[in-house]
Amino acid sequence: AFITLSVGLVYMFYRQQLKGYLKRIEQERLSKDLQDMHSSMERTQAHLKALRGNAETQQDSNPSDAGLVANLDVEVGNMLETMYDVEANVMGMCHSAESTLVQPPAGRSRSALF
Repeated sequence: AFITLSVGLVYMFYRQQLKGYLKRIEQERLSKDLQDMHSSMERTQAHLKALRGNAETQQDSNPSDAGLVANLDVEVGNMLETMYDVEANVMGMCHSAESTLVQPPAGRSRSALF
């Protein structure tokens, strides 16, 4: 019983700090993932640009190479569209979270929201 009481008291006193710490860790991880994805997309675009340039300068280039470059370009465009959709969904979640913080649900006090 003493251990449960001790852990409960520690949790109660440090809950906000722990919550902030975990939130910062998650934000840093998400930020790193986004930076990695951005770098990868930039490298991919640079490679595609180089491939397009090589295909245009070579007179006897293989038609399948040109098709491959076009297909890869379409795939990169699809990835960008997907990322825009993810961005829109995250923004929607942020706006809905903000609106629930501004107006707490009926029957609940604002202090009950975590």
